Amino acid sequence: MAVDIFTPLISSVVAAIAIMLSSELIEHNLEFKHAIFLALAANIATFFATPFVAPMLTSYIPYVVLTSDMTTTTLLVDLALWIILAFVIMTDSLTEEKIKIALYGFVVTTIVMLILPYILPVLGPINFSIANISGLAG
Repeated sequence: MAVDIFTPLISSVVAAIAIMLSSELIEHNLEFKHAIFLALAANIATFFATPFVAPMLTSYIPYVVLTSDMTTTTLLVDLALWIILAFVIMTDSLTEEKIKIALYGFVVTTIVMLILPYILPVLGPINFSIANISGLAG
């Protein structure tokens, strides 16, 4: 249960830190609070939008129809949402910077989301389920 609750939050924080550390590679003037907001918004948006948008895209994008792979569609929707939110949140940056930051954040978040479920059980028997946090567990 802990992985389901904290994986998007942890991946958002890691993506925001990675975006801030990438200032040498990508010349951007993004503040940390905007990077965190971008990462959290992208993860929350993908959580709610992907189940609705991904099945619709499988009937309209020929490549996805040929491969009939929902994972490809999910990744395309996630990437599109990262790019859209980068354009909405980063109003004072250049287009090239927005796309680079969106791509970088998307890649970091995807890698963290894939690796984190295998790392969290190794870290220890800490149980952060909602029942334990709220004091409802016995």
